[in-house]
Amino acid sequence: MPDVFAEGMLFAGTKLYRKGEPNRAMWNFIRRNSGAAQQLVADIEAQVASARLGAKRFVELIEKYGEDKVFGAAGQLMDYSERLMRARIAEIPDGDYTAEGWLDDNGRDRDQRLKVRVTVRVRGDGGEVDLTGSADQTPTAYNVPFEGSTKVAAYCAFRKLLLDAATSDLRAPSNEGSFRPVKVTAPLDSIFNPKAPASAEARFTQCNRMIDLILKALAPVMPEQVIAGSSASISFAAYSGVRPSGDYWVFLEVNDGAYGGRPRSDGPDSIDNLARRHDEAPRVCRRRFGLIPPPAEADSREGRGWKSESIGRTKGGSPWLLRLRWGVILTEWLCEGSRRARRTRRRRAGFSRSRRSATAAPAPMRRGWVGSVCRPSATGCCASTRGARPG
Repeated sequence: MPDVFAEGMLFAGTKLYRKGEPNRAMWNFIRRNSGAAQQLVADIEAQVASARLGAKRFVELIEKYGEDKVFGAAGQLMDYSERLMRARIAEIPDGDYTAEGWLDDNGRDRDQRLKVRVTVRVRGDGGEVDLTGSADQTPTAYNVPFEGSTKVAAYCAFRKLLLDAATSDLRAPSNEGSFRPVKVTAPLDSIFNPKAPASAEARFTQCNRMIDLILKALAPVMPEQVIAGSSASISFAAYSGVRPSGDYWVFLEVNDGAYGGRPRSDGPDSIDNLARRHDEAPRVCRRRFGLIPPPAEADSREGRGWKSESIGRTKGGSPWLLRLRWGVILTEWLCEGSRRARRTRRRRAGFSRSRRSATAAPAPMRRGWVGSVCRPSATGCCASTRGARPG
């Protein structure tokens, strides 16, 4: 996609409701500009319902405790998180810590790797993540919005390292206060701060790689706190088809790798650097898409000649093996450790692949078929061995 206009419809401050009533013109516009109109409208309505419930309960809080007390408590919680984060940063020796890594490509220019350079500067109780030296903005959707993703990834890295709920002796609320001590810098026109109207849909792998490099940069001065290398990559598989009613459906599956080994425990299974898991509930897959997934399982793949996790003092996490079945012809992908996924075979009424699949060619898309297309994963497949803490 050359720009953000090719990624979908753009709405800035558009009212879907006026005085509580639907803005019919906008809803009709949305329906008539989507191939999966029913699914899209249902998703938006669910978000509206969630927002209304949140607003209702916030008003109830104010009515019960008063505006001054509610906002005063919110401010105190943010200040508390800030103090905890600053205290943890102050324990790191002052200095500049640098790490570099690479992304395979931008999804189009397959022979051009993209550099990611992270410098973490620590001064007193504040820190800075500087991405100067990273690759330039790309002509594809392989860019990262600075405010919405780049800064969030930097905050995530500091929080998971310094205020991990599983290892910290103090509980720090997750709020803006913990972000305040961390400054994020990325040159304009770079992959981590693209200039509008750059497209930026395929942004997650870069964020995962950036987080991994922040941890790597700080490893020399925090050897007993930094985890081993994680998969630092995700990929997407998109399935689509037509229901008997004639409605077009789309199902986007996110495929994660796993954490590296932690100082005092094994790495979690099938969770990426942003701490997400993406297993759809079986009943949802069955009802909405006709997919029939048996329970997902941790997959060490010993029977296939190699182990997915490294073993040290603690081991890296395992991926998940997820099998889906349709009663139609489709293509099977299986990704096992090579940098690119391999298309294996077509078969009827069955599908089996690792949760770590990367890039593959699309299956034929026509009525009665189900296609499976993975978005480019510019760090390649997540299936490379996860790191282990040294024994």
